Amino acid sequence: IMAKQCKAFSRQGRINVFGFFGCAIVALGTLARLAGADEAAVVYVPRAISSILIMPGQSPPPGPLSKDMSVTACPDEYEPASFVIHATRRLENLAVEVGNLADAEKSLPREVVDVRVVKCWYQAGSSARIEKDVRILVPELLLHDDGLVRVDTEKKENFLRDVTDTGETVYVPISTPKSDNLVNIRPKDAKRLLPVTIPAGTSRQFWLTIHVPADAKPGNYKGTIKLRAKNVELPVLNLSVRVLPFKLVPTRGIIGIWYRGKLTVDGKGSIGSEWKSPQQYLADMETLKAHGVLYPTFYQTYNEDLIRQQIQLRQKVGLPKGIYLCCWGAAPSAEAAKKWGHLLTPLG
Repeated sequence: IMAKQCKAFSRQGRINVFGFFGCAIVALGTLARLAGADEAAVVYVPRAISSILIMPGQSPPPGPLSKDMSVTACPDEYEPASFVIHATRRLENLAVEVGNLADAEKSLPREVVDVRVVKCWYQAGSSARIEKDVRILVPELLLHDDGLVRVDTEKKENFLRDVTDTGETVYVPISTPKSDNLVNIRPKDAKRLLPVTIPAGTSRQFWLTIHVPADAKPGNYKGTIKLRAKNVELPVLNLSVRVLPFKLVPTRGIIGIWYRGKLTVDGKGSIGSEWKSPQQYLADMETLKAHGVLYPTFYQTYNEDLIRQQIQLRQKVGLPKGIYLCCWGAAPSAEAAKKWGHLLTPLG
């Protein structure tokens, strides 16, 4: 346990003589907690944004033993937090219940906290480039419904849940070299976190996204997160959200992203990176805006009707006018760029 804690801290550049004793304290605390026969689980609170991967088989997971989480944010800002549950016995249908956050007479509704489970699945390599013969288990997906994706750790394959036209629930393989079997699949996650089962001796990471309302008053809001599993008593977690008395000013930079989404002529979507229905395109724009990406590129080949529809969808979510970034596929020549200019100028 001590060696794993030292390794985790060293990756964060925090290990020295004092860090060594800190690792020892953490290790002893872990042993003391794990020795408690009445505890069905212990909770760790790692740094949310970190290069350290948290895997189901880690024991103990990286991060300190704690029941307390805290974030600081401005109004209308998003901030993450995370906790890891290590089950000393099987936790059946674990539910995570977030309460309202309060500061004296002020309060923030529980809906400002979105909780998802971190799903580990197999990827073709650990970098941006595809490695066809390599499959690595990566904690990457943030899901409300843990059952949306199944993972076969022996065969190193992923399966996606779908519902057939007859209403039958099936799991479709999604680790195959080709994706022809995914043409008509429509994955659908739950709107809120569903119960999760954690086998004994394993860990699961949970991810919190706190969105402070734009009209939130400054203060230090506190609330609790209750963990409930079948016939098991679990610890109550504490969440503190400090809201600062000012808002962040808009960035002066032009923040874009190489976005490949294109609208289809027939209005039907897909689960690929390119062909989108209007509903999918609108959802992408809403997500990009929430993350501060205000200038996603146009990848649409020249089609005046579809380009106008894209601009309308962008304006619907409040993306700014005036600057439009095009990929070479959309404007591969000077002549094509002129056509775009004539079309976009009247649209702002």
